[in-house]
Amino acid sequence: MNGFSGQVALSVSRAPTGAQLSLQPTSISGTQTSRLSVNAGSAAAGTYSIVVTGTAGGLTHSTSVTLTITANIALTVSPTSLSFDGVHHYGFKIKQIEVTNNGATPALIEDLRVKGDEAARDSFVPISLCGHMLQPAHACRIIVAFFAERLGRLSATLEIPVKSTPPLTVSLSAEVFPLRQ
Repeated sequence: MNGFSGQVALSVSRAPTGAQLSLQPTSISGTQTSRLSVNAGSAAAGTYSIVVTGTAGGLTHSTSVTLTITANIALTVSPTSLSFDGVHHYGFKIKQIEVTNNGATPALIEDLRVKGDEAARDSFVPISLCGHMLQPAHACRIIVAFFAERLGRLSATLEIPVKSTPPLTVSLSAEVFPLRQ
Protein backbone atom coordinates (compact mmCIF):
# COMPACT_ATOMS: atom_id res chain seq x y z
CA MET A 1 0.00 0.00 0.00
CA ASN A 2 2.45 2.67 -1.28
CA GLY A 3 5.12 1.72 1.27
CA PHE A 4 2.66 1.49 4.14
CA SER A 5 2.13 -1.72 6.06
CA GLY A 6 -0.26 -2.62 8.85
CA GLN A 7 -2.83 -0.13 10.09
CA VAL A 8 -2.86 3.33 8.48
CA ALA A 9 -4.28 6.13 10.61
CA LEU A 10 -6.22 8.69 8.57
CA SER A 11 -7.01 12.32 9.34
CA VAL A 12 -8.47 15.24 7.46
CA SER A 13 -7.68 18.94 7.97
CA ARG A 14 -8.22 22.45 6.62
CA ALA A 15 -12.00 22.39 6.83
CA PRO A 16 -13.53 25.70 5.74
CA THR A 17 -14.94 27.76 8.61
CA GLY A 18 -18.41 26.47 9.46
CA ALA A 19 -17.95 23.04 7.81
CA GLN A 20 -17.31 19.67 9.45
CA LEU A 21 -15.21 16.93 7.82
CA SER A 22 -14.96 13.33 9.01
CA LEU A 23 -13.46 10.03 7.86
CA GLN A 24 -15.09 6.67 8.51
CA PRO A 25 -13.25 4.56 9.50
CA THR A 26 -10.24 6.57 10.66
CA SER A 27 -7.92 3.56 10.45
CA ILE A 28 -7.58 1.12 7.53
CA SER A 29 -5.29 -1.67 6.34
CA GLY A 30 -4.77 -3.65 3.15
CA THR A 31 -7.41 -2.85 0.54
CA GLN A 32 -9.91 -1.25 2.92
CA THR A 33 -11.34 2.17 2.07
CA SER A 34 -12.46 5.10 4.15
CA ARG A 35 -15.32 7.48 3.37
CA LEU A 36 -14.88 11.26 3.65
CA SER A 37 -18.09 12.96 4.80
CA VAL A 38 -18.66 16.70 4.52
CA ASN A 39 -21.25 18.70 6.42
CA ALA A 40 -21.08 22.14 4.76
CA GLY A 41 -22.92 23.68 7.74
CA SER A 42 -22.62 27.46 7.53
CA ALA A 43 -19.49 27.46 5.33
CA ALA A 44 -19.49 30.03 2.56
CA ALA A 45 -19.88 28.80 -1.00
CA GLY A 46 -16.52 28.40 -2.74
CA THR A 47 -13.71 26.04 -3.63
CA TYR A 48 -11.41 24.86 -0.84
CA SER A 49 -8.32 22.67 -0.63
CA ILE A 50 -8.61 20.17 2.21
CA VAL A 51 -5.85 17.74 3.22
CA VAL A 52 -6.18 13.99 3.89
CA THR A 53 -3.20 12.47 5.72
CA GLY A 54 -2.28 8.82 6.21
CA THR A 55 0.25 7.75 8.89
CA ALA A 56 1.73 4.29 9.58
CA GLY A 57 4.91 3.58 11.50
CA GLY A 58 7.37 6.30 10.53
CA LEU A 59 5.69 7.11 7.21
CA THR A 60 3.29 9.98 6.52
CA HIS A 61 1.66 10.90 3.25
CA SER A 62 -0.74 13.81 2.64
CA THR A 63 -2.79 14.67 -0.39
CA SER A 64 -4.91 17.70 -1.23
CA VAL A 65 -8.53 17.20 -2.16
CA THR A 66 -10.62 19.91 -3.78
CA LEU A 67 -13.90 20.60 -2.00
CA THR A 68 -16.53 22.72 -3.75
CA ILE A 69 -19.42 24.05 -1.69
CA THR A 70 -22.31 25.48 -3.64
CA ALA A 71 -24.76 27.94 -2.17
CA ASN A 72 -28.02 26.49 -0.86
CA ILE A 73 -29.86 29.77 -0.61
CA ALA A 74 -33.64 29.80 -0.78
CA LEU A 75 -34.81 33.35 -0.19
CA THR A 76 -38.38 34.56 -0.26
CA VAL A 77 -39.72 38.09 -0.13
CA SER A 78 -43.16 39.10 1.10
CA PRO A 79 -45.05 40.94 -0.19
CA THR A 80 -43.84 40.97 -3.78
CA SER A 81 -45.47 44.33 -4.49
CA LEU A 82 -46.10 47.54 -2.55
CA SER A 83 -48.72 50.12 -3.50
CA PHE A 84 -48.61 53.65 -2.11
CA ASP A 85 -51.91 54.81 -3.61
CA GLY A 86 -53.84 57.82 -2.36
CA VAL A 87 -50.86 59.83 -1.08
CA HIS A 88 -51.28 63.60 -1.05
CA HIS A 89 -48.69 65.79 -2.73
CA TYR A 90 -45.64 66.25 -0.43
CA GLY A 91 -46.91 63.41 1.75
CA PHE A 92 -44.84 60.59 3.15
CA LYS A 93 -45.65 56.89 3.68
CA ILE A 94 -43.68 53.92 4.92
CA LYS A 95 -44.24 50.23 4.20
CA GLN A 96 -42.14 47.16 4.86
CA ILE A 97 -41.24 43.85 3.29
CA GLU A 98 -39.76 40.74 4.85
CA VAL A 99 -36.92 38.66 3.40
CA THR A 100 -36.62 35.07 4.70
CA ASN A 101 -33.72 32.65 4.18
CA ASN A 102 -35.24 29.15 3.96
CA GLY A 103 -31.99 27.64 2.66
CA ALA A 104 -29.04 26.06 4.45
CA THR A 105 -26.43 28.66 3.47
CA PRO A 106 -26.06 32.24 4.70
CA ALA A 107 -27.14 34.77 2.05
CA LEU A 108 -24.94 37.77 1.28
CA ILE A 109 -27.29 40.68 0.62
CA GLU A 110 -25.80 43.51 -1.42
CA ASP A 111 -26.88 47.18 -1.73
CA LEU A 112 -30.55 47.70 -2.61
CA ARG A 113 -31.43 49.34 -5.95
CA VAL A 114 -34.56 51.06 -7.23
CA LYS A 115 -35.01 50.58 -11.00
CA GLY A 116 -37.22 53.06 -12.83
CA ASP A 117 -37.18 56.60 -14.11
CA GLU A 118 -35.49 59.40 -12.17
CA ALA A 119 -38.70 60.54 -10.44
CA ALA A 120 -39.38 57.00 -9.21
CA ARG A 121 -35.78 56.49 -8.06
CA ASP A 122 -35.99 59.76 -6.09
CA SER A 123 -39.43 58.97 -4.59
CA PHE A 124 -38.98 55.36 -3.39
CA VAL A 125 -36.24 55.05 -0.75
CA PRO A 126 -35.39 51.54 0.49
CA ILE A 127 -33.74 51.08 3.89
CA SER A 128 -32.35 47.64 4.67
CA LEU A 129 -32.50 46.35 8.24
CA CYS A 130 -30.95 43.07 7.03
CA GLY A 131 -27.28 43.83 7.37
CA HIS A 132 -25.13 42.10 4.78
CA MET A 133 -25.54 38.48 5.90
CA LEU A 134 -28.88 36.71 6.38
CA GLN A 135 -28.41 33.41 8.19
CA PRO A 136 -30.44 30.28 7.38
CA ALA A 137 -33.86 30.08 9.09
CA HIS A 138 -33.81 33.85 9.73
CA ALA A 139 -35.78 36.78 8.37
CA CYS A 140 -35.17 40.51 8.15
CA ARG A 141 -37.07 43.60 7.12
CA ILE A 142 -36.62 46.23 4.46
CA ILE A 143 -38.43 49.53 4.91
CA VAL A 144 -39.54 51.40 1.79
CA ALA A 145 -40.24 55.09 2.33
CA PHE A 146 -42.23 56.97 -0.30
CA PHE A 147 -41.92 60.76 -0.68
CA ALA A 148 -44.76 62.23 -2.79
CA GLU A 149 -42.91 65.04 -4.56
CA ARG A 150 -44.47 64.49 -8.00
CA LEU A 151 -48.16 64.34 -8.90
CA GLY A 152 -49.55 61.34 -10.80
CA ARG A 153 -48.60 57.67 -11.05
CA LEU A 154 -45.15 56.30 -10.40
CA SER A 155 -43.85 52.78 -10.74
CA ALA A 156 -40.49 51.14 -10.16
CA THR A 157 -38.89 47.87 -9.13
CA LEU A 158 -36.92 47.33 -5.95
CA GLU A 159 -34.02 44.94 -6.56
CA ILE A 160 -32.52 43.09 -3.61
CA PRO A 161 -29.22 41.74 -4.98
CA VAL A 162 -28.02 38.51 -3.36
CA LYS A 163 -24.59 37.08 -4.11
CA SER A 164 -24.74 33.74 -5.99
CA THR A 165 -28.45 34.03 -6.87
CA PRO A 166 -30.62 36.24 -9.08
CA PRO A 167 -31.87 39.37 -7.29
CA LEU A 168 -35.19 39.36 -5.47
CA THR A 169 -37.64 41.93 -6.83
CA VAL A 170 -40.57 43.88 -5.42
CA SER A 171 -42.88 45.94 -7.65
CA LEU A 172 -43.45 49.48 -6.37
CA SER A 173 -46.30 51.79 -7.39
CA ALA A 174 -47.80 55.04 -6.16
CA GLU A 175 -50.47 57.54 -7.06
CA VAL A 176 -50.08 61.08 -5.77
CA PHE A 177 -53.00 63.53 -5.52
CA PRO A 178 -52.89 67.33 -5.15
CA LEU A 179 -53.43 68.86 -1.72
CA ARG A 180 -56.97 70.13 -1.20
CA GLN A 181 -57.38 73.80 -0.50
